[in-house]
Parts: sequence; structure tokens; C-alpha cells
Amino acid sequence: KVGSRSKPVATVLRYATPALGSGNQLILVFSDATYKGFVDRDEAMEEITEIISQSVGKQIQIVTRLQEDNNRVPSDAIDLSKFEGKIEIIYED
Repeated sequence: KVGSRSKPVATVLRYATPALGSGNQLILVFSDATYKGFVDRDEAMEEITEIISQSVGKQIQIVTRLQEDNNRVPSDAIDLSKFEGKIEIIYED
């Protein structure tokens, strides 16, 4: 439910492909460095981390990466966008 506080953050997150890394790591993969840079700001990252941690009930680590070649997610991660419709991912305006 990202967007309840910051519409710009919610808008930019629509351009991210969420992926599951090792441990409690959520990887947000961007194809555009501008969007990645926006999310990498402390204010945006703190908001995203707080909202997602509250939603899942535990602390998670969020990292951002730029898309490499034509791979939407790193080879060592699970592309969570493939589960869309099977798990609840809500982007609020």
C-alpha cells in the first residue's frame, strides 16, 4: 500500500520490478537510472521500508538495482512480478 503518504514514490515504484533476494531482501529493479536514483534517496527508501515492513510484519532490507541487459531481475533472485494476481501487490494513488 505504498502511496498512502507519498504519491511520487508510489508512481516511481510502478516502474520497478520487485524481486526476492536472499534472506529478508527485497530487490527493486529499475530499467531507468532516474527512477532508481529517486528511490535511493533516504526519505523515499525509509518510507518504502517502513510501509512494507509494517505490511509483512517484519523488518526487511530493500536494495535497488539497474536492469542488466534484457534480464528483468538478477539471476540470483526470484521475479515477484510473475506472482501478480496470486499475491496482493497494491499501488495506491
